[in-house]
Amino acid sequence: MNTYQQLYRDPVQGKLAGVIAGFANHWGLSRFWLRIVALVMLFSMPMVMIPGYLLAAVLMPTPQSRLR
Repeated sequence: MNTYQQLYRDPVQGKLAGVIAGFANHWGLSRFWLRIVALVMLFSMPMVMIPGYLLAAVLMPTPQSRLR
């Protein structure tokens, strides 16, 4: 049984670009708690989180772009 789910941005459920919502869907976690972790990491490591989030927003596909 293959339960692997492709990693996508989820702009519908997301607050900014849908990166955190995409990771939450992929890992089966709550979007709320993953956003809390992301905020804590943002304030503790902004020089890592800001470029990392922007890079993920650019590189992660949306489900609609995969269908084209």
